[in-house]
Amino acid sequence: MVDKELEIGQKSVKVLPILIEPCDIPPLLSNKIYADFTSEDIYEESLKKILNRLKKKGL
Repeated sequence: MVDKELEIGQKSVKVLPILIEPCDIPPLLSNKIYADFTSEDIYEESLKKILNRLKKKGL
């Protein structure tokens, strides 16, 4: 657990949360950009958000 906290504190861990059902977002992830796939209405927008983020990071 301490190793994970160090990685997160040093910002060496990259996280892109994906929401597949409605829920409360944990405080640890509350400031992250996330893709919301909880509704078909916003599926395309969320998919584009993920792909754009990955392109920006060179992944």
